[in-house]
Amino acid sequence: MHRFLGDPRVITMPRTLWLPILNLMILPKRPAASAAKYQQIWSKKHGSPLAYYTERQAAQLQEQLPDYTVTYAYSYSKPFIAEALTRIEKAGVQKLTIIPLYPQYSTTTIGSVMDGINRFYYRRARVPELRITSGFAHRNDYLDLLARNIQAELDKGKYDLVLMSFHGIPVSYVQNGDPYPQQCQATTEGIKKRLHTDVPVLQTYQSKFDPAEWLKPATADTVKELPKEGSNRS
Repeated sequence: MHRFLGDPRVITMPRTLWLPILNLMILPKRPAASAAKYQQIWSKKHGSPLAYYTERQAAQLQEQLPDYTVTYAYSYSKPFIAEALTRIEKAGVQKLTIIPLYPQYSTTTIGSVMDGINRFYYRRARVPELRITSGFAHRNDYLDLLARNIQAELDKGKYDLVLMSFHGIPVSYVQNGDPYPQQCQATTEGIKKRLHTDVPVLQTYQSKFDPAEWLKPATADTVKELPKEGSNRS
């Protein structure tokens, strides 16, 4: 959590102001609360769902690309980006494609990944031929897959609403040029065009962290109001 909340891409507040708040007010309490929530989704067999599905995804991609080496890394936990790039460097890789697993670009996500890559290769004696994707939410195959999965659920029964909840970011980041909400909206519209249903589709944002203004509408507030509006199955 210290790495995540200490990332200047995630929290843009000046370090001299933010670090005392982080170290003295947030870190003594928040990790325990977060750990309790993660226990609710933790698997006795597989552990972290994120780690489990990341490993499966990498393994399945390796099967699809037998002539390439597929590996993975995390921004804030092991194996870190620098660790993975060190192994790649020692293996003598000359051409490297890096795919941050965030469909929509945000300075807080893909921007942070790019920072980690740039830090590793800064003043390196040799840098491989490097390609970094900056999001894939625009790809038809990505939108087709999401729409297909949603349609399959809609076909199983009666629903009042499709609620698409994206992780939120502060409005100030958007005002500084972050294209994230436009890309989220494009994802929602792309899926709506592919669905064969009269069920309305609503887009919201979740995981507000601090008192600043964040993208709206908020998922938590919206979910509370849905039953009042007659939406009981979404």
